[in-house]
Amino acid sequence: MPPAVEIFCVCLDVEKHESGHGYNLIQVINRATFPQFPAITEKLLVAGVLRFDLADEGEHQISLSATSLDNHSGPTMGQILNVKAKADDQYAWTPFFFVLEMFALRGPGEVSFDLAIDGTQLAKTVICVAQASPSTRVST
Repeated sequence: MPPAVEIFCVCLDVEKHESGHGYNLIQVINRATFPQFPAITEKLLVAGVLRFDLADEGEHQISLSATSLDNHSGPTMGQILNVKAKADDQYAWTPFFFVLEMFALRGPGEVSFDLAIDGTQLAKTVICVAQASPSTRVST
């Protein structure tokens, strides 16, 4: 059975929580504006948490692909998750992060980030990319 997607988002950074348990997502975004295109982001993170049943502990292949509204495919990235529950937990909560450095955006529109586990599509998150007007403050 596929895991449940508890969190799946695009953010600017992530840091380990001061307690040592969990993470803090820094500036979760669903929109980015740029003065001109093509544009390059310094760093974006696609982050999330998956909830696996105890029977599904072990290694799982996770992949992330990016596609623009005009069906231009961006990078596809993959990694192996080692899923293991903590003692006395009912589920195995597994965080993941994909770091996208120098991510190229061809033009305004939507960029879809698609998440798959062991080849099964699980989730999608979208950011809207816009061109800033001359009087608009640029943000990512």
